[in-house]
Amino acid sequence: MFKGWKLSLETTLENLQRLSMRSPLSAVLFVGFLTTASISFIFFDRVQRDERDRFDRAAKGVAESVEVRFRVYINALIATRSFVEANAAEDHTEVTLAEYRDFIDGLELQKNFPGLQALGYVPWIASENLEEYSQRVRKNIWKDFKVWPTQPRDDYTTILFLEPADWRNRRALGFDMMTEPKRRAAMLSARDTGQLAVTERITLVQETTLAQQAGFIVYAPIYKQGHPTDTVENRRLAIAGFNSAVFRAGDLFQQISYEFSDKFPRVRIKVFDGINPAKSELLFNSATGEEEGRHVSTLTVPVADQRWAITVASTPSFEVGSARSLPWFILILGTIITLLTFLVLGFARRFTLKLVEDLAEKEATRNEIEKAKRAAEEANRAKSQFLANMSHEIRTPLGVITGFSDLALSSSPTPDEMRNYLTTIKRNSQQLTTLVGEILDLSKIEANKLEVEKIRFSLPKLLDEVVNSLALRANEKGIDLVLELEKPIPECILTDPTRLRQILVNLIGNAIKFTEKGRVTVSAELLSIAEIGADVRLRVTIKDTGIGISPEHRDGLFLPFHQGDTSMTRKYGGTGLGLMLSKQLARALGGDLEMRESELGLGSVFTFTIEGGPFEGFWDPTSAAKAATADVAPHLSQPLSGKRILLAEDVKDNQILFSRYLKRAGAWIDIANNGAEAITMIEKQNYDVILMDIQMPILDGLGATSQIRALGHRVPIIALTAHALREEREKALGGGFDDYLTKPLSSTTLVETIERHVN
Repeated sequence: MFKGWKLSLETTLENLQRLSMRSPLSAVLFVGFLTTASISFIFFDRVQRDERDRFDRAAKGVAESVEVRFRVYINALIATRSFVEANAAEDHTEVTLAEYRDFIDGLELQKNFPGLQALGYVPWIASENLEEYSQRVRKNIWKDFKVWPTQPRDDYTTILFLEPADWRNRRALGFDMMTEPKRRAAMLSARDTGQLAVTERITLVQETTLAQQAGFIVYAPIYKQGHPTDTVENRRLAIAGFNSAVFRAGDLFQQISYEFSDKFPRVRIKVFDGINPAKSELLFNSATGEEEGRHVSTLTVPVADQRWAITVASTPSFEVGSARSLPWFILILGTIITLLTFLVLGFARRFTLKLVEDLAEKEATRNEIEKAKRAAEEANRAKSQFLANMSHEIRTPLGVITGFSDLALSSSPTPDEMRNYLTTIKRNSQQLTTLVGEILDLSKIEANKLEVEKIRFSLPKLLDEVVNSLALRANEKGIDLVLELEKPIPECILTDPTRLRQILVNLIGNAIKFTEKGRVTVSAELLSIAEIGADVRLRVTIKDTGIGISPEHRDGLFLPFHQGDTSMTRKYGGTGLGLMLSKQLARALGGDLEMRESELGLGSVFTFTIEGGPFEGFWDPTSAAKAATADVAPHLSQPLSGKRILLAEDVKDNQILFSRYLKRAGAWIDIANNGAEAITMIEKQNYDVILMDIQMPILDGLGATSQIRALGHRVPIIALTAHALREEREKALGGGFDDYLTKPLSSTTLVETIERHVN
């Protein structure tokens, strides 16, 4: 995925480079995209290297833990051999069962050596001494002792002691280990070298048909006291037997994995007999069902006279803390900032040229031309000031995003710290998104393409929602935010609720920003005579007790780029677009915006008017309160519990994002990568709702929806798209969709929309 994105980006940059040679303004796009791509590549490489280093440290630590722990088990085997040799040196007799058992009990195998199946004593018996030896054992140790298998041979290596003597180990007593090739090879190697030797992967005779595990045995040779052992031949003549450490591989390595899991979590291991990790030589696999991650490392550890391969693999949960999404986040954010800068410069350029042209056409004389020139210079200065402030508004959140991204990468944050970092990044990203929206709206106004909808909705409810959404900001400053609806107003009006909300948020937000103490009051009143069916006109007033506006700054208050006193701008921030945009939106709704009064140190009063459509009746606060009480419903932590949803989306990141939103709300999710897959899945499974991307390969969302409707399916289909134009929405709703959501969207919006259709 990353490789394909890289090739696509390189092609885009080449096209932008050719375009920048013809247009200086296009050079902004080229430089912005080039810088964004470079930073993204740097962060991607850094994240990859940091993650790999962290995994390599974990893999090395796992191998070291296995090696250290295995050395402890080997020490137990050596100590047991020393005990047997010391006992024989004292009285030149073989160790007794009681002595051997007391020694093993003292080691406390289950407590100190978990995973060790048994420690055993195996004497070397010549064939001519077998019958005498067997009788002595039956008389003094095991009355039912017998050597098996029974076929004749020159020498016997029969298991005499195997402790602890539980039911599983008792199954192996009397077994002649020389009769099995892998055991014989290890025992002969130990005898001839005088060193420890380990068998290849075997099945222990202790195993039953249930829950079988691979096993292995480590042998320590024991020689007759006083006999020379300096050569291979002498060691063969002096061999008296072996001490053995018996292991069930699953039990052993499961115990070892428990010990290192706290220090090296979220990795899994495979252990192989020998240095080649072949499936046929697998001794242990700690996989618990979680799929394998991106990183795998194979190391070797010494085991007696052999080396074993240990394959360490990461799991997806290992990679959760690696900030892998940061390069993509930086790429998207850099693209937004580049486009924003391009829009700002283009808008400023068009505004300056238009202002000069208008003044030049109206003024014909030299003095008037000079005046126009001075006005253009003033506009250019205002534009420069605006661009400086815009740079500040862009760079401030960008600096926060970059800084917290670096903190997430350069340290090892806790989950709580990582959540705080990402919350800060998200808040500043939303600030940039709002800024983009304002610039785009102003561009639409300049091009006379601003879209206004006519929707009937409750005016009191919208006012209450806006005030409640801004109440936290007011509370943080210690001021009161009050909604006063004392005068009669209509219950419902017909206008664009989105644009009205935009005006209210801008004006109330400004009032809160410039008020340090006191209160901000919002009120509404009816201006026209209220007759059923007659068009109504409304006025909304926002009054604050803030810093006020000086007379010299009032004339340019609603001009673009104007921000009054620059010292106030530095203190409070802002771009100088809010009031101009609000005024244009009020005019688009059939009214206007004005500052009614303002006094330094005492506050300001802003009012705006709008057309409200045909009058249908007054708002009744009493019935509204009862309705609000009746509408209270219990909060559902998983409002989509039990609902099955089909998500048709070709972008992997969106698949992951929307799936997590919906699974968190309790839904079952199936994913189709294009419209054709969606149709196939619908024929096999019933769904409560379908989320359909518009632009997809093979078959797009409009085509897929058309075919689904033609097949007779009436399941709700909701469009998911990055297109926000009204024409696109109307096209989708006319093509069979039941609803239309634009990206980016929050989990709340997505879940509430689905809930409205399925319930």
